[in-house]
Amino acid sequence: MQSFTYAGNGVYTFTPALTVTGMSNIVKVTADIISSNLTYSSASCGTAGPVNSYVVGTPPNVGSLIASVPAFNGDEVIWHGGPVSNITNLGFPIPIKFPPPPTNPHCQDYLTFCVKYTFTDSKCHTCEVIRCYGFKRGGLIEVNDDVKSTEKVTKVVPGS
Repeated sequence: MQSFTYAGNGVYTFTPALTVTGMSNIVKVTADIISSNLTYSSASCGTAGPVNSYVVGTPPNVGSLIASVPAFNGDEVIWHGGPVSNITNLGFPIPIKFPPPPTNPHCQDYLTFCVKYTFTDSKCHTCEVIRCYGFKRGGLIEVNDDVKSTEKVTKVVPGS
């Protein structure tokens, strides 16, 4: 389960609960915002399309993994250290700045964003997963419930 809370000034704290199977001794977790798009309840409320979203500030550490943001107002968060023997339903909070909601009380907006998670173990094996989420300004929903159609998993083995 993930959570999505408004922190103020257009910043939302998105906390996905991540689970990694088939890997142990995780030493690095990366979250990259790879796209954000906005649609409106009516064309008169605004122009739909891609929008800027970026990580603001350094999120908290997760267990023995230390959080860092490589670029100020960038799209990436890295937690490193560990190793963490098991990641099961573990929350990774990410403070994200999104465009402001419509000011017209008769308008609603719907924002979707996709995040690429990369997990690296102590033997440099890497696994990537892309998940997309969407929300109206009242609550978070997962865009696609069918895991097979929403995840792109790529496992890279060193030397291949």
